[in-house]
Amino acid sequence: NIRSYLRCEDCALISLRFKDGTIASIDCSWSRPDEWPIWGDVFLQIIGTDGCIVVDAFRSAVHYAGGGTPLTWASFGTNPDEEMIKHFVKVIEEDLEPRASGVDGRKALEIALAAYLSNERGRPIELPLR
Repeated sequence: NIRSYLRCEDCALISLRFKDGTIASIDCSWSRPDEWPIWGDVFLQIIGTDGCIVVDAFRSAVHYAGGGTPLTWASFGTNPDEEMIKHFVKVIEEDLEPRASGVDGRKALEIALAAYLSNERGRPIELPLR
């Protein structure tokens, strides 16, 4: 742990390999110092052979670089936390399907549990868990 006063893990790095051989990592950590202007960052970064895309949730922006084009940032909207709460309320009020389902939550949990198992056993763990 980086912050020993927390009663949970505050940093983790998970490596994934998909069936098609694609490699990904999930870096879920609170590694920013207390003086950092925001509590951390929330972004998705996709790096490929022809370029890179970064989706930055706090800046509500997408960054693209590759193929000889200049680095660009494009805004994708408003405050994501506010939009998430608005969507949640709308789902309840209008009896709609949420963007993220219980199945999505179970799959995310399964990845986390597989990471714990991988650490315990010292080897990759295949999904779905059995």
